Amino acid sequence: MKTIFSIVKNELRQRVFSWVTLVFFLMLAFQMIWYTKGSFDFFSNEGVLMNASSILYRNYAAMGMLMIIIIAIATGGVLYKEIRYKSAEWTYALPINEKQFFIGRFLAAFLYLVILSTGMIVGHLLVPFSGIGEAGRFGPVQWGPLFHGWIMFTVPNLFFYVSVVFFAIVFTRRMTTSYLAVFLVVILFLIAQTSYETGGGDNLMAYILADSGGYVAAQHYTELLSPTQKNTELFKLTGYVLKNRLLWMGLAMVFAIAAYLRFSFKYVIQAGTDKSKKIKEGKKVSFSTASIKLPEVVKQYKVPNFLTKLWSLSKLEFLNIVRPTSFKIILGIILLMVFLQNVTWNAAYYIGNEYPISSNMTYFRLQWGVFITMLIMIWAGELFFKDKTVNIWQITDSLPVPVWVTQLSRLAAIIGLSFILSVSFIVVSVFTQVLLGGASYIDLGQFAEDLLLYRWAFLNFVLWASLVFFVGALTSHRIFTHLLCVAIFIFLIVSFDMGIIEDLRLGYGFTPGVEDYSEMSGYGIFQESANWFFLLWLALAITLVMTGVWLWKRGSDKKWKNRLSLKNMQLSMVSKGVMVLFFGAFLFLMSFITKNVYDNGNFIPDAEEERLDA
Repeated sequence: MKTIFSIVKNELRQRVFSWVTLVFFLMLAFQMIWYTKGSFDFFSNEGVLMNASSILYRNYAAMGMLMIIIIAIATGGVLYKEIRYKSAEWTYALPINEKQFFIGRFLAAFLYLVILSTGMIVGHLLVPFSGIGEAGRFGPVQWGPLFHGWIMFTVPNLFFYVSVVFFAIVFTRRMTTSYLAVFLVVILFLIAQTSYETGGGDNLMAYILADSGGYVAAQHYTELLSPTQKNTELFKLTGYVLKNRLLWMGLAMVFAIAAYLRFSFKYVIQAGTDKSKKIKEGKKVSFSTASIKLPEVVKQYKVPNFLTKLWSLSKLEFLNIVRPTSFKIILGIILLMVFLQNVTWNAAYYIGNEYPISSNMTYFRLQWGVFITMLIMIWAGELFFKDKTVNIWQITDSLPVPVWVTQLSRLAAIIGLSFILSVSFIVVSVFTQVLLGGASYIDLGQFAEDLLLYRWAFLNFVLWASLVFFVGALTSHRIFTHLLCVAIFIFLIVSFDMGIIEDLRLGYGFTPGVEDYSEMSGYGIFQESANWFFLLWLALAITLVMTGVWLWKRGSDKKWKNRLSLKNMQLSMVSKGVMVLFFGAFLFLMSFITKNVYDNGNFIPDAEEERLDA
């Protein structure tokens, strides 16, 4: 026990008292406020308070996309870091019992997430002070449900996720499989939740039991309560709720025990080896170097040669992304999500008795746009810092190739990836429309406009990948780049959703009228303004990319004074002139939009509109 305690203590000391943990904690608190507002909007006509116990229980059960991402990032690294940093042989040679090592790391990951999840409690307590509702819409703090719901839903769910991640890593010895395992669980929850929403009570038991988080069970429990009970009711651990908790906690124990029994230092060190394949000894061939005439090396450091290298590297980086089996699995999962979204949710809520038209088939981008954009941002961040991740940056930085060749090739690969995703969305959406009987109503132009342009589709992905590159150049740190970019993205999403920010000039990548499509007038009055806003963000994105090339860290010198002298060589005077030109275009477009949209009174914030109405 002393050894286990030491491992847990050491891991928590390294993780808890860090700026990363603080960022995660604040993000979860912010998410709780956001989710509370969304849940309250759902109950707004039932006299339910914004800090009602029913809302609290549902938020605990759902945990949110941010918590899922944190679980995927933070949990797997606890067990996988020895493999990642090539230190397994050294660490495992220490006088540590392998089973005690596994238990210590498991408990450390679980307790770390439990500590982080208290950010949700803090977020709930801050809801009355967040400005998202009137003072009369809040009741006293429900201390019983506050901790009871956390213990009933959040803590067991975290134990399940940790068990799943450890099981995936132990049996596959790959970090990507842990991400896939988490996403598969999320997919199962989404299927259960959407099926419950659309299927009613036909297969109630199946929907509730299929949800690992217990959200469907909490939702069903809530629907049976009166408005007064929804405000103060302490959920009873009986019926469907009890069956759901017992099932998934039982599965969590099975995953944890299986991983515990399979884990061994020897097994982990042998990752990537295949004992079934024997290396055959080839025939010895004698040869002489005397007859070999080596070709004369011609050194070419001109722009046309670099452009050729850029194209070759772009193809190589793109193929390195799409060829692995893990990518095909992720793509398959995403397309399955899109298909199920259109077949279940959209078919029931946005089509109904209407014909399945193309605009309904593209609506999923608004629900899944946040998830897919964050996925692409993480992909981009990993690719930009690939050299540092595999620890070959000393070699690549010394090669006679400009920064813009290597990094822009990776950006081009991400753009290609985004295009493949968007085209795949079109294929799946068209197939779904045909399946639902809307073959004669297919509008390929609508699919192309919604899924290949800037309405939470292909061009939006490109804009956010450009931001990731710029932030990566500023920070020179992979994890911090991930956190800062995701934090910026989530902050903008939540701020616009909650009305904290209404001015689209402050929303990078945002355009007006994304949801305002009509079969009669299309995007109507929003079309022209949306085009101008996209040109605005495109000019800024190009500026950010060129600035990122200029500032990208190359070499081991950490002093900015010395680095700037090198950076001046990373971008020619002509390129700097082009960068200034695009930044000038950004300022011009900002001035043009301000004059024609805001100064002319074509935009009125909701708060001002409410004041005028009053």
